[in-house]
Amino acid sequence: MNGIYKIVSVSSPTTITRKDGTNCQKTIIVLRELGGKYEDQYVTTWISETPCPLSPETTIAAALRFTARNYDGQDYQDILLQEYTVLSSLVTLPKMSVL
Repeated sequence: MNGIYKIVSVSSPTTITRKDGTNCQKTIIVLRELGGKYEDQYVTTWISETPCPLSPETTIAAALRFTARNYDGQDYQDILLQEYTVLSSLVTLPKMSVL
């Protein structure tokens, strides 16, 4: 799913070990769709060799991948942040006075 989101929060990176024995960084990022504080939010995972450079209040265009799996009779859904592009901050136009 592609969309434009505002970052609500970014967790501290955690080091995890892949199946092949290499280490990487896992960061939990909460994204909210643009439009207001009551828009849909997604708790996503970012996995990379380096810590995530994103910070709260940043606006990004992102591709999310949704996966579901069953483990011991329980269903789990994962949302992976596949790729992103940081967008320049939205420009707020000055208020104009009416004469």
